[in-house]
Amino acid sequence: MASDTEQPVASSSTKQAQDRPKYREPKYLRMVKPMVFDIAYTDCPDARIPSHVILPRHFLMANEGSRGSDEETVVAPKSDEAHRRYWKLVIGTYVMHYGKLIYNLDPKSLYRLRKFPAGYELYARPRLSGSQRTPDQYLFGFDRKGERVIMFDSPYAFVLHAISLCLGSTRSCPCKVCDDDMRQKDIRKVLREAAPFVTIPSVRQWKKRLGNENGGQRASPAAQEASPPAIGPPTGEELVKSEPVEDNIKAEVGISS
Repeated sequence: MASDTEQPVASSSTKQAQDRPKYREPKYLRMVKPMVFDIAYTDCPDARIPSHVILPRHFLMANEGSRGSDEETVVAPKSDEAHRRYWKLVIGTYVMHYGKLIYNLDPKSLYRLRKFPAGYELYARPRLSGSQRTPDQYLFGFDRKGERVIMFDSPYAFVLHAISLCLGSTRSCPCKVCDDDMRQKDIRKVLREAAPFVTIPSVRQWKKRLGNENGGQRASPAAQEASPPAIGPPTGEELVKSEPVEDNIKAEVGISS
C-alpha cells in the first residue's frame, strides 16, 4: 500500500497526487446508505443532459485506424446499465480509498457512487459498422445549453476530479483534464497502490447479474436510472466522519468472496 514515506515517481503530478493528507473534510460528500454516497457539488451547474450526443468523426476513428468511412459524425446514446454501474463502483471505491475522505477505512471495502454528479452523464461511442468491439464509454459534463464542456474517457480518470468535487472546488484539481502534466498510467498506478486489496466487479459480471435480475431482458432507461432528486450539501452530523457499516457489494452483484 502506498504511504507518505515511499519514494515519489518521476512525474511531478503523480508526486502531488501521492502527497495527499491523511484526511480531508468532504464538505459535499453524503452517505445515502452504507457504502453508497452522493456528491452534492458540481462544476457543471444548471446543465441540460441530452438523450444522446453527436460526436465528430475523429472520435469514431481514433482507436480503429480506418480512413474509409464516409460518416462525418456518430450518434452516441446514453450508456447501458452494466457500464454505468461499473463506472460508479470504480469511482466510488477509489474516491474513498485514495481520497482518504472517511476514517478507519476497511482496505477491502467497496463503495459506490449512487449517481453521477449533477451535469454529468455516461455515453457509449459506437464502433465502425461491423465491428464486434465494445463501444467506448465517455463521461461528459454539460452546460445549460446541453453543450459538452468536459470529458473523461475512463472511470479512473474521473476519480481525482470527483475527489475535488467532494471537497467543493476544482481550482487545484490534479486530474488529467485539469492538469496537462497528469498521465493516465500515473493515475491508475497511484489509485491501485491506494487500494491494493480491492477487486472491482467487471462489466461482464454486471451484465450477467443484470440479465439474471431481469430474466434476460434489459431494463428500460427510465427504470435503470430511477433515483431520488438531487440533494443539497450536508451539514453537521451528516458529514462523513465515522467508520462505515460494512455492506457486501460483492454479494449484490453475485460474486462470492
